[in-house]
Amino acid sequence: MENYSLIFVCMVAYLVSFASAKPGIATFYTKYIPSACFKNQDHGKMIAAAGDALWKNGAMCGKKFTVKCTGPRNGVRHPCTGKSVTVKVVDQCPGCPSTMDLSREAFEIIAKPVAGIINIDYKKGNDCLKWKKPEHQTIKINCSPSWTSESGWAAIVAVARDYTRKVVMAVQTYSARAVEVMAIRMGTKLS
Repeated sequence: MENYSLIFVCMVAYLVSFASAKPGIATFYTKYIPSACFKNQDHGKMIAAAGDALWKNGAMCGKKFTVKCTGPRNGVRHPCTGKSVTVKVVDQCPGCPSTMDLSREAFEIIAKPVAGIINIDYKKGNDCLKWKKPEHQTIKINCSPSWTSESGWAAIVAVARDYTRKVVMAVQTYSARAVEVMAIRMGTKLS
């Protein structure tokens, strides 16, 4: 029963995290240095230039965003890969039609480059990747769900730790049907 509860909590948390994302537009660029934020410093390939609406006079410099392709903006059918990418804002893209101008390498992770321009969901930060110690006598649950439309497979891995970092419970499942059945069971028990 505890395993089902943990999976249900993770599924709800994952859905809420998608709901907090903002819609936008992404394009890509290929010349990364110099940048408006960091001049001639190299900040790798998982980077982005902020469009005018996001730039806020450079306040977004160094901020990280998780970006996911949600669909086409032109005639390219099915441009999305189904993956998401975390990028750091290192530059400004004045006058761009997009919310974010991603590095080509970051764009390729979430979409086919031939698309050129795509619809995205984006959210600030990547805090889900960092474990933070919970308050005294509380439990922290970290969830990592994923799903692929091509194979229909899903996976959820969840770890519950107490305030001393001791693992209280861990659970994992791979089948999309098993995840769906667990969610239905939990939903009927809670109603």
